[in-house]
Amino acid sequence: MIVVTAAHTLWGAQVKKLTMAEAVELALKQNRNLKIAHFKVQEAQQEKAGAKSQYLPTLSNETKLLHVTELQNIDIPAGSFGRISGVGPSPPRDLFIDQGKTTLVDSGTSLSEPLTQLIRIHQQNKAADAEQGASRLAAGEPGLYPGAR
Repeated sequence: MIVVTAAHTLWGAQVKKLTMAEAVELALKQNRNLKIAHFKVQEAQQEKAGAKSQYLPTLSNETKLLHVTELQNIDIPAGSFGRISGVGPSPPRDLFIDQGKTTLVDSGTSLSEPLTQLIRIHQQNKAADAEQGASRLAAGEPGLYPGAR
C-alpha cells in the first residue's frame, strides 16, 4: 500500500495538462531537428555573406624587419693607395666606410580586385544563395527558395 501511494505521488507530480497550442509550442522548442535546421540556415547566411564579399577588393600588407647584429665595415688607412705626385698620400687621411644600417624595414601594401574571376565568384554566390534557400525550406522558414526569384 505504501509503495503504490509513493508511486502514485511520483507519477502524479510529472503530469501536466496542456492545451493543443501549448503542446505544439513545447514540441517545437524541444525539437532538435528543428534547432539543427535553424543553425543550418544561419550557416548558409554566413556562407552567402562570404561569397558576396569576394566581389570586393582585397587589401593586404606584408612587412619585413631585418636586424643585423654585426656589420662589416671598411677601414682604409691614409696612403694605402700610394702617393700622387703634387697631391700627397691617397687617401690623405684614414677612411671608415659604414656598410649600412643595423635595422632594415621593408613594407608593401597592395589592393587587388579579382576581375578575371568574377564568373567563378558569381557562381559561388548563386550556390550559396541556393544553399540558404534549401536550409530555409528544411527549417520551414519563409523566404526565397532555390530557383525562386
